[in-house]
Amino acid sequence: MNWTMLENTPEVAPLLVRLYDSQKLYDLAGDQTPDARAQLTDVMVDLMRIDLSETEKELITDVLMALMRQAQTDLRMALADRLSVLNNVPLRMVLHLANDEIAVADPVLRHSPMLEDMDLIYIIKAKGAEHWRAIARREKLGSAVIDSLAETKDLTTAVTLVEKHDVVISDKAMNIFAMMASTSDALARPLLMREDVPDKMAEKLYEYVGQELKDYISTRYTGAQAQAAIDALDDVAHEFREAVFQRINPSEQMIAAAELLMEKGALRSATMTQALRRGQYAYFTALFSVHCGLTPMTVQQILKQENGQGLAIACRATSLTKGDFMSLYLLTGRLRHGEAKIVNQVELANALRYFDKITTAQARKILSQSRQ
Repeated sequence: MNWTMLENTPEVAPLLVRLYDSQKLYDLAGDQTPDARAQLTDVMVDLMRIDLSETEKELITDVLMALMRQAQTDLRMALADRLSVLNNVPLRMVLHLANDEIAVADPVLRHSPMLEDMDLIYIIKAKGAEHWRAIARREKLGSAVIDSLAETKDLTTAVTLVEKHDVVISDKAMNIFAMMASTSDALARPLLMREDVPDKMAEKLYEYVGQELKDYISTRYTGAQAQAAIDALDDVAHEFREAVFQRINPSEQMIAAAELLMEKGALRSATMTQALRRGQYAYFTALFSVHCGLTPMTVQQILKQENGQGLAIACRATSLTKGDFMSLYLLTGRLRHGEAKIVNQVELANALRYFDKITTAQARKILSQSRQ
């Protein structure tokens, strides 16, 4: 190793002196002096930040790699934490840290911009579950990395990925997660909350979740209370199955549940939008019909109007806000346009203008006539 080249570099020479002194201090102090560990870490990070030639960088990397191999875990952890956010660290140093024990590797696996998809895939194949779970927590993940993580079939890794709604999950990974979810409620629940889950897959998952909850209720409760809960679960599972075919006829139980919410003052706009976000169109129909005092058939006719005027009248008459109306109009778009789920901006703009135009008094008069 050509130490003379490094010693003659103006910026490097004083850092090498500090590195030598810090290492001596660290060896003497052991784990008892965090300040010595911090000083040594500072020097190593400073060396990484200097603008050097490729040859000098390689020499510096050799020095630091040799030092890391002798360092205690706490020093490697401190160094990994500092280097995990830098974008000019030699890749072989990052890979060395990323393949270390998880206490060292974790911040690098979660944050380092130096690690590309192929690096991450190599680590997934070479390491175990703790490393997979750290990679799954990265802010951005490529589809190939997600597929590799899915292939591990690690439940914690799968739940972490599924709960990240900004991550695009491929069909391959989705099928793996669905298979795993059939035996794990912890994965089934967040998977069902994703908007990109195919309807057929969601139907099967709802059936599974409903059955598991029924089994749980049966073992914990008895009598009429348990049966009422089981009946409600059957109703929900049935609704999700029917939602695939856009049938939005509410059951008597749904109407009764909506009326109970109304009596308790708990039937609010948030309750209705949440039902729509879950794809429970029949339950929403029950909620909205009770909220407006309309028959479910009238509500169904209103929801299928492309101009949104009926919905605007109902919302204006019952003191729902313009924001509430827009949310309901957008979330019921599937009932107007089918599976395409296309939002027609012209239709939306016209519907909003109509909502602004009609007064509360006019809306209540029209709604009253619809109830007759």
